[in-house]
Amino acid sequence: MTNFAFSNPSGGEVYVDKSNLTIDIRWTGGPPKPSAQNVSLSLVDLGPTKNPNPYGQVVLAITGNITEPSAGVGQCAWVVPSTFAFNQNHYYVVYIQNAPAPATNWAYSQPFNIFPGPNAAPANFAFLNPFGGEVFVINKSNSTIDIQWTGGPAKPSAQNVSLSLVDLGPTKNPNPYGQVVLAITGNITEPSAGVGQCVWVVPSTFAFNQSHYYVVYIQNAPAPATNWAYSQPFNIFAGATVAPPSSGLASSSNYIIGSADGAALQNPSVTITIMEDLVIAPGVANFGFQMNSYSTKNANNVPSNEYVAWQQYLIVPQFNTQSVTCGYQGYLAAPPQGPGGQLFNSGPLSLVPLTSATTIPKNWTFTLALKSAPNDPNWNIIEADLTAADSTATPPWSITTKCKLLNLTLNAGGPVTSANVAPICAFQLNIVGPSGGTSTAVFKSGGGNITYTAQNQITAFSSVPPCAEVNNPTAEISNVSYSQLPTGTHGTLVQSFSA
Repeated sequence: MTNFAFSNPSGGEVYVDKSNLTIDIRWTGGPPKPSAQNVSLSLVDLGPTKNPNPYGQVVLAITGNITEPSAGVGQCAWVVPSTFAFNQNHYYVVYIQNAPAPATNWAYSQPFNIFPGPNAAPANFAFLNPFGGEVFVINKSNSTIDIQWTGGPAKPSAQNVSLSLVDLGPTKNPNPYGQVVLAITGNITEPSAGVGQCVWVVPSTFAFNQSHYYVVYIQNAPAPATNWAYSQPFNIFAGATVAPPSSGLASSSNYIIGSADGAALQNPSVTITIMEDLVIAPGVANFGFQMNSYSTKNANNVPSNEYVAWQQYLIVPQFNTQSVTCGYQGYLAAPPQGPGGQLFNSGPLSLVPLTSATTIPKNWTFTLALKSAPNDPNWNIIEADLTAADSTATPPWSITTKCKLLNLTLNAGGPVTSANVAPICAFQLNIVGPSGGTSTAVFKSGGGNITYTAQNQITAFSSVPPCAEVNNPTAEISNVSYSQLPTGTHGTLVQSFSA
C-alpha cells in the first residue's frame, strides 16, 4: 500500500540488547496523510528464509496510537521483553496495518536479522549507526557515522578521534583488520549530551563494492593500541537521489531546501565545513557563502510591497583585507520572478580575521543560523547568528556575530518592524564569487561539506517550491560543484562540494 513507507529498519541486521526496538514510520503521499490512530504493528518471524509470504508467525504485536513528534513523521517505541529469545538464524519483518481497516490496507518492511547489541567494544564507545546490515550512501557522496559515549557523566574526551572505514572483502570477519579505504581524524562535535557526531564525506569518485562488507573502526589518537572499537559489518549501497536542478549542481544552481508541505522552516541553519584547504584563484578579492532564502507567499497577510520576499544571509571572506565579514540583504517582490528593490540591509559586519591571503584552512566551519522569536506561530525570521569556528585549533575557537533584523533601518527611512520581516519556506546555499563577477574561475582547489538542518523536517527540491513569494537565483557565479541529495524528508541533510 502507499499509505506508509518504512524508514527504519530498511533491511539487513538490527541490533538490540533484547530490551527494546524502535520502529520509525514515515507517511507518504502528501498532506492528506492517513490517520495515525489505531495502528497495528506486528513483528513476524519468517524463519530461515527472506520470503515475506507466507505471512510467517507473529511473535510480538502492539496496537495503539502512533505519536507524531514532528510534521509527517510518526514513531512508535516498541519495547521487546528481555526474556524474549530472538532466533539469530531467522529473518523478521514488521507488518503495519490500520485497525480496523480492509485486509489489503497493510505494508511490511524488508526482512532483517536481530542480534544482541555488540558487547566486544570497549566501554568508551558504542556505535549507534551503522549497527550492521545495510547502509545506504547517498549517490556515493556522503555517509554519517554517529557515536555515543557510554559510562555515565565521566565520558572520555571527544578530541582527536580517528575513524577508519575498513573493507573486509566478501566475508563478515572483522579480523584480520582488512583494508582501510577511507579515514578521518579530528574532533567529534557534541550536539547533545553524551552524543557525538562526525559527518564523514565520501568522495563521489570512490567505488564501494556492493558485494563486500565494511566496518568502522574508532580510536582515540594518541591512545593505547587497545583503546579502539569497531562496528558490526555492513554493506553499502547507493540510495535514491533527487533529480538535479535544470541548471545542474554547480555555481549559482544548487538544490532548494524546504519543508515537504510548504510550511515555514523552523529555525533553519547551514554549516559549511572545510575538509580540504579552500584556495582562491589569483586576482579574486572575495567570495561568499550565500544562504538565499525564499519568504513564504502572502506572509503575515501584509502587502507584498512592505515585507522582504527574498532574504540573503552572507558570510564573505575578504582576501584583500584578510578578514571575514557577514551580513543581510532583504528585497521586495517584483513579479513574476523578483526580487525587486532592496528593502533594508545590515551592511558588512565584522566576523573574524583571516589567517591567509589566499586560503580558508581545513577544519574551519561557517554557520548561518536563522532564528524566530520564541512562540511566534508564523516563524518570522528576526535574527541571523553568523559563526566562524575551528574546533581542531589549539585552543578551539568560535566567534559569532548576531544580526538582529528588528534593530536595522529601512532604506527608505524609519525602523524595521514586524511588518517588514517574514518566514521562509525554502532556501538555497550557494558558494559563489564576487558581486558583478563574470568568470567562474573563483577557486584553485578545495572542498568540504554542507550540513542542512531545521527544527521541522526538510527535503531537497529541484526547483523553488510554489510556497515561495519569488523564485529567482543569485547573480554571482563560481566553479564550485555540489553533490546530489537523497529523496524524502529528513532532520538533517549533508552535501559535499568541491572546486
